[in-house]
Formats: sequence, structure tokens, C-alpha cells
Amino acid sequence: MDQQVVGEWRAVIEAIAQAEAWPLPVDGIAALANALSDRFDSSPPLSLATMRTIATHYYHDGPTVQQMCDSNSPAGAGHWQAWRQRIIRAAQKEGLSPEDAEDFVQQIFPGVQRSLQNFQFKASLTTFFAAIFRRQFAKWLQEHKYRRVVADELGEEVAATSDTVDMASKVEENEIRMLVRQEIQSILRSEDYQILYWYYVEEQTVDPQSGAVAKWTDKAIGERLAMPLNTVTARRKRALARLSSDYRLQQLFRELLLRSQSDES
Repeated sequence: MDQQVVGEWRAVIEAIAQAEAWPLPVDGIAALANALSDRFDSSPPLSLATMRTIATHYYHDGPTVQQMCDSNSPAGAGHWQAWRQRIIRAAQKEGLSPEDAEDFVQQIFPGVQRSLQNFQFKASLTTFFAAIFRRQFAKWLQEHKYRRVVADELGEEVAATSDTVDMASKVEENEIRMLVRQEIQSILRSEDYQILYWYYVEEQTVDPQSGAVAKWTDKAIGERLAMPLNTVTARRKRALARLSSDYRLQQLFRELLLRSQSDES
């Protein structure tokens, strides 16, 4: 084990633990530093901001990931069952029937299990699962062309009603929205995406010590990501410029606008 790397992880963890009031004793900090050093290759070296992000997510989600990756863990089985129910509810909220939502989960489950084995903790576990859902749901919709409704009593296909058409339209619109999110994530580096998300979407943050609610600013984001203020501001503006000039995004937004105008007419 590279003691220099372990020391770097320990310094990062100590700083975060103090800032966020983690209840970690000295031996707990050492154990976490050793675990992170073992898990993450130091070549090429990770940036300080990346190490802070990984350490934070590993502290919160590491035990859950370990349990879910252990096929013999009862706790892991419980986490997977909870994940399954969340995905089924999310798929139904997007317009799928209970049966199709169940089929969707069955289809993506093996791939999600494999992906979790290689989880790098550069995002929270919740964000990781949400990103997989968005990608896989868009793919599922494209493959299945969800346009039919099945009679509950007879179990047979029936002619599409106006309600069915409305549901199909809603599913298509949600698919476009997911493609927009995917396109943004493909254009931007993960830290740029995080900067934009905090600044323009989440907008507010809660101080872990005082509980006070404050607006996300470039300064606050810089402190969280260990970046200079001018770097955060420059990256935020460059990221916006890249998004505004992306032709694929322009097409998707145009399609959403047309659908919105069609719904209002």
C-alpha cells in the first residue's frame, strides 16, 4: 500500500470530516483512507476536487454499495428490493403500465448489478441509479414503441382511445426530456454538470452545521469543490456557451416547444 497516497486520502477525509461534522474517530478516518487507497488507482493522480467528491460519496454510500455487491448479504437484498420498487414507481410515473414497468426492471436489473461493481463514487448512489434509469428508460421506449393499451378484464388489445394517444404523447415528451438531460451530460464534464445543476437547478444549499439555507453561488460551489472562485465562474459560463451552441440540444428543445404549443392549441 502506497503510504503517501494513504496520507493524501487521510488529509482529504480529515478536512471534510471537520467541515461537515462527520462522527469519525481517528481510527475510522484511517480505515476510510485505507479503503479508498485500495479501491482507487493513483495513476494518473486524482485531483483534490475529485478526491473530495469520492471521499464524500464513499462515506455516505460505501456501506450500501458493498452490501448490494455481496450476493449473500441480506441487507444488500433489502436494498435491491427497495431499488426495484423505486424504479417500478418511476417507470409507471412516466406512463408505463404496471406489467410493462415490471418487465422494464427485469430487463435492466442484470446490467445495473454489473455497473454497480465498477461504481467510482464520483456521484451519489442516488444520482448513479437515476442516470442509469434515464438512459435505460429512453432505450426501452425506443425499442418497444409504447403505443398500446391492454384491457384489464379481457387481457386483449383494444383500439387506441384518446386517453391512449394522450399517454403516448406524454411518454414521447418525457423521452425527449431525458434525451435533453443525456445530451447535456455528454457535452459537459461531470464537474461542469454539477456546477450548473447546483447553480441553476438546485439553487439552494443547507449548511451542515447551522442548518441555514443559502443560495448556491460561485463562491459556495468553489468551496465545496475546492476550486478558486474565478475558475468556477469561468467554467459555468463556458459550459453554458457549449450548451447554447449544441445543435442536437437545439433540435430537442425545438421539439419540446412544438409539443407544448400543440398541447395548448
